[in-house]
Amino acid sequence: MSKKSAAVRKPARVNLPKQALTRLAEVIGRGATPDRVAREVQAIVAAWRSDAGLDQGEVSDHLTECCESLAEGVEAARMQMDDVDSSDKAATAQGARSLAALEAAYRAMSEASRR
Repeated sequence: MSKKSAAVRKPARVNLPKQALTRLAEVIGRGATPDRVAREVQAIVAAWRSDAGLDQGEVSDHLTECCESLAEGVEAARMQMDDVDSSDKAATAQGARSLAALEAAYRAMSEASRR
């Protein structure tokens, strides 16, 4: 392949939903409050909506994909909470914080998708 044809090739498109979910996982993993997680979702969605390279159909698709993944994450976290030894107070508290943050992310993403 010549240098010219390599330079003409478009860069690979970033998977925005995956990037957003990874960011949310990082924020939740650091123990962020549900309010903080919701604000992060709002910032992500605002960035998507203001991106001139995205049409609103793409934004809607990204929101749907994220909502579906977050719903699965909430369900998985609930199942994990059922498996936590209730006598392990630290694990129970950590699980409850993570579940609350995931639920906040899901609610914020769902609300954004209805706008």
